[in-house]
Amino acid sequence: HTRCSRDWSSDVCSSDLSTIDSEIDQSELKILETVTLSNHLGTPLTVSNVIQMRQLGSNSTIHKKIYKLIESEFIELYHQNDYRTKYLRITAKTQKHFEKESEIIKKICKKMLDKKALT
Repeated sequence: HTRCSRDWSSDVCSSDLSTIDSEIDQSELKILETVTLSNHLGTPLTVSNVIQMRQLGSNSTIHKKIYKLIESEFIELYHQNDYRTKYLRITAKTQKHFEKESEIIKKICKKMLDKKALT
């Protein structure tokens, strides 16, 4: 269990927390979050768009990270009209991960609000 004594007093089971951190590193998580957000906004990213995220490393490093995310089944490639351009989208695995995180955040916020209402 993990406890945050400053903001809320209830436990969050470690089984509720994401295992994604054990599968990917911080820069891969940043790529995954960026692809997820762009997909959600309806503006899909290409592999080239992500490779331009220079703060995450060199072109070859970012390219390797993209393909690690593909191999780990967090994102997948697809084509639109031009088969030369590779677009990225999240998979059901990624969708499930972020839905689970969202539920945990909602649970924590509800407990914080309930605690505040009691004081």
